[in-house]
Amino acid sequence: MFCPKCGKNNPDQAKFCQGCGQTMSAPQAAAPVPVQSAPSQPQPAANHAHSAGSCCQPKSGAGPMIGLGLLLLGVAAVVFAVRFNACKAACPVGQTAVPVQANAVVPAQVQPVQMAQTQPVVAAPVQQVAPAPVQQAPIARPTVMLLISEQNINGPQKAWWASQIDLSATESRVAQALLQQGYNLVDPAQAKKAVSQNPAFSIVGISDPDTIKLASLAKAQYVVVGKAIASAGGKIPSSNMISCFANVSAKLIRVKDGAVIAYLDATGKSVHVDTITGGTEALNNAAGDLGYKLSAAMSQLPAK
Repeated sequence: MFCPKCGKNNPDQAKFCQGCGQTMSAPQAAAPVPVQSAPSQPQPAANHAHSAGSCCQPKSGAGPMIGLGLLLLGVAAVVFAVRFNACKAACPVGQTAVPVQANAVVPAQVQPVQMAQTQPVVAAPVQQVAPAPVQQAPIARPTVMLLISEQNINGPQKAWWASQIDLSATESRVAQALLQQGYNLVDPAQAKKAVSQNPAFSIVGISDPDTIKLASLAKAQYVVVGKAIASAGGKIPSSNMISCFANVSAKLIRVKDGAVIAYLDATGKSVHVDTITGGTEALNNAAGDLGYKLSAAMSQLPAK
């Protein structure tokens, strides 16, 4: 006879179930005994061997097994709630928590990329270009005509306008000083045509009025009229050297009105065994001094 509660096979005369202690009723042959599964592991059927003492002890029943199952379910619920809250706190709002599986490789925390600091571009200082110096236009110098006669030691008085000779040594030295200052000079070769227009222009001792007329024909703004004379001195004691001297006197005349701008004079000397050579050197030295004084006087004149 099977127990209606636990399904244990008991003797037909048993009043109580040997498995669970349930009161046994009279056997009903036609009614099958339903088998209910216990919450715990199923107990083996009639073939299970029981010891003499254990078979006779009644068991406490399925109540403790159900309680144990409920306890396990509660613990599992608590663990799930704790992990759920922890995951919810770790994940930002709006993002889905990703469960971490066992032995899963957790990626390393990504460090924010720091952009390299670039140096500020500093504009190169603008170099100030110094303004180009204003080049002044060259001062227009007037044109000058030289009429200085020359007489060397023991020689005749000569002048280029009175003969076919070129400028004298005195005129050449004075012309050199004026050219260095930027003045224009009348070329005697070009002035020959103007000289040929009047016989009075061919005289060595030309007068001042004729001098102004000749300079005007030669298109000169100023004319220098003068005379240079060299003379010999005595011999130097205990030698064959002869002292030589030269004197130059001149005046600067403005052509357009005949006004005399300046009176000039200069001297020079030399020592030589030959009086002609010594006289020429003395004239050159005197002409150099005259050229310096004439340049100073001409620098005071207005521009052309």
